[in-house]
Amino acid sequence: MIRIFIFECEKCGYSVRSAGGLTEGLDLNAQTIVCEECKQLQDAVIAFKVDAGSGGLKSAPAFADVMNQLSITGPTRWEHFEAACSVDPRHRIREWKQPGKCPRCGVFIEPSPIPISQWD
Repeated sequence: MIRIFIFECEKCGYSVRSAGGLTEGLDLNAQTIVCEECKQLQDAVIAFKVDAGSGGLKSAPAFADVMNQLSITGPTRWEHFEAACSVDPRHRIREWKQPGKCPRCGVFIEPSPIPISQWD
């Protein structure tokens, strides 16, 4: 199940909607990353179910795009991807999990008490 939380930094005001770490759903797996150059948290798709007859994807789809798709009916297979910044895949990134530090000021940030969104 994928749960999205709001993470807000009390010191600098940075705010983001994120899973806050590794999350697994029926059709996708994602990992929260911090981009060292953009100074922001992002949820990167690291595995995604595609139609078994398709030729495959060259790069991971955007997390928001995948969340708005209907599940594929019929035979599927998993495609796996390296986590990458959605702004520029050449940016330096690292995995991030809660509780973790704000990517802008370095203060620990925690999630909202309840998820703002949830999917299977």
